Amino acid sequence: MERIGAVVARLETGSSWPADQGQRRVMPIADQDRLPLLFLPQTDRDIPNAVVCFRSVGGIPQALRRMLTETERSALEHRGAELRSAVEPAPKSSRDALIDVLLAILPLEYDEETSMGLAAQYLETVAGQPEWAIKITCMTIRRQRSKLIKPGQTVEELLNELVNAAVTPYRRQLVEIDAILSAKVKP
Repeated sequence: MERIGAVVARLETGSSWPADQGQRRVMPIADQDRLPLLFLPQTDRDIPNAVVCFRSVGGIPQALRRMLTETERSALEHRGAELRSAVEPAPKSSRDALIDVLLAILPLEYDEETSMGLAAQYLETVAGQPEWAIKITCMTIRRQRSKLIKPGQTVEELLNELVNAAVTPYRRQLVEIDAILSAKVKP
């Protein structure tokens, strides 16, 4: 445990990890089994189809055909809160556990110092990403490294690519929900 403490101490200075807030408004999700469903028909299809009248080229809602009812607004706000928890970055307090997860994807032939250095480097690569996505990605890399890694690609690049791929659908859905909640009714 002392070795993990040393790595975390090195990361404290100049780290791109988000600062833990004393009173977090959004509770980050740490484990995959606590993730919200990626698609909920009511908030992700039915309400948008009923109220959105204009979307940008990228598909983002820009204007509404009518005001949201209180029930619709409440459902969308609740959905937005769930999605915010899913995309919330891992807190600094989870770094020790994430170092252990990242150590598990390293080849066994590395000595302890090299392994710790690489794990710290990988941890910095995924700074600002949700804990659940980092854990899932590490499990995937452990099981399928030879199938996933492309010629010339580093493990660090693969890690970053897979974490982003896991989180992107949740971020996309959150952008949609937030856009509907902030859109104005088209006159």
